[in-house]
Amino acid sequence: MPKIVDHEKYRKELLSKCFDLFAEKGYASLTMREIADALGVSTGTLYHYFENKEDLFEKLASELATQVMSGLMQIVPKRNTLEERLEMLFEFVENTEERMVKILLIMVDYFRTHRMSESDTNEVFYEEQVRQMKWTGEYLEIDDPDLVRFIVIFVGGIVAQRFLDGNKTEMKSQLTLLKHMILTYVNQSKLHD
Repeated sequence: MPKIVDHEKYRKELLSKCFDLFAEKGYASLTMREIADALGVSTGTLYHYFENKEDLFEKLASELATQVMSGLMQIVPKRNTLEERLEMLFEFVENTEERMVKILLIMVDYFRTHRMSESDTNEVFYEEQVRQMKWTGEYLEIDDPDLVRFIVIFVGGIVAQRFLDGNKTEMKSQLTLLKHMILTYVNQSKLHD
């Protein structure tokens, strides 16, 4: 009897295995053959699921964004106040920092090689950013897109700075400062409405 394969599940398994490979080796240095060899599959198998390395990488980026945001939605329960939701979001960031650094490194390597020759934004990555902003706004129950963008940028900046300075920047104090800034901004905005 032929083996029944759940193609979507298998595709996600391949992407999951690629994450650490891209984090270790970088986007630019890997070929589809090297990826297939590292995963223990044939190149034909890879090409069955992905058109090329860029397609594989774009699907990986999308899957990573989905995993991070669904992890946040599952692990971080809704809280009543914005302050409680921010605290839980920041706890999630602290707990997933290592993974976030790997994602950052992979993305920087990808854009280092692609932005040199392309002037416009990759639509797949732009859509993932829009989705991340939407999910963050929904979780925090913030309708102000500029504030949501500020939060995402600031948190990403903290993670990047900690990587650059060998974790000398104290995350908890930076996130506490961010929380106070957000709460002050929201309270001031309510006074002016």
